[in-house]
Amino acid sequence: MAKKKKSLILLAILCTTLVGLILLYFLMPQRKDEESGTEEAESITVDKIDNTLISSLVIEKEGKEIYSVRKKEDTWQFPEDKEVPLNHDTISGLFGCLDPVKASREIHLAEDQDLTQYGLDDPVMTITVETEDGKSYQYKLGTVVPITGGYYGLAASDDRVYCFDEEMYSTFDIEKNSLIQMEELPEINASHITYLKVENKEGDDFEAALGEDRKNWSIVRPYTKTVKEGDSQWDMVREYFTSLSYDSLAEYKSDQLEKYGLEDPSSVISIKYYEKKDGAESSGDSVSGNAAGEIAELDREYKSLKLCIGKSCEEGYYVCEKGSLNVYIMSEDAVANMTGVDKYGLK
Repeated sequence: MAKKKKSLILLAILCTTLVGLILLYFLMPQRKDEESGTEEAESITVDKIDNTLISSLVIEKEGKEIYSVRKKEDTWQFPEDKEVPLNHDTISGLFGCLDPVKASREIHLAEDQDLTQYGLDDPVMTITVETEDGKSYQYKLGTVVPITGGYYGLAASDDRVYCFDEEMYSTFDIEKNSLIQMEELPEINASHITYLKVENKEGDDFEAALGEDRKNWSIVRPYTKTVKEGDSQWDMVREYFTSLSYDSLAEYKSDQLEKYGLEDPSSVISIKYYEKKDGAESSGDSVSGNAAGEIAELDREYKSLKLCIGKSCEEGYYVCEKGSLNVYIMSEDAVANMTGVDKYGLK
């Protein structure tokens, strides 16, 4: 019994000691390891960069430039192609992790210490920033920091190795195309569509037009049928042609549309619709037969949209507007809904 009691006392002492060590570890604001030269703190400010003054950004990966942008008179440009429209909000969003530049740890290097162990002899990414006041900043990112994550890195302003957050890498690890301003497809009101045609290389074509009564629809392909106003199935189908959007840009002004299957598209989708003319007052004229909230004939501007569908890819399908050289990616579901209209029980 005495032996068991001594064991319990010893266990209690060990537990108390362990708790004390844990509290000491977490309550110490900063700790320096004399052998490794490593300092740990809650956050270390490496540089303070005023985002509003940034005038250029260059991103390199494994020694190769991935993209660079430069500001000229409040307009961001690719230095090699100034005519390409860039998305200013996207570019400005990149600078969030630079104001300020922070690290979780810093390591003071010995004079003869090799950077190879941190992957900084051949960095995976180099970030170079210039500002309007003539200052220049550069950060090199090496290997992933074990356990805690993030990347070992160097700042041009000193000779210390830092542990940068993973965000420092992931923020700038993007495709060059993602900086380009994408075209927007029109937001079409389903009740303002007047004509639909889907031409498929494989499978049935589909074609339908709003009747002269401007209420019922006449389907002429792949079967003949009149669809009455208020048909819930037809209302659902028309919705597939309304809120169209591109997911991403595949290539700006491509000279190789055949590479994307768009020289001879697998499907061509034609939509005719109308919108309210600029400056026209909204009108609901019961005398002329317009429903409440409808657009009077004189206030309508008729438009059309023709989309070409190319090859499938991992993210969906390559698409472009007829006559355009800008190739985008659209989701598989959006394309399938439009090209498979005859599968929705309209017969």
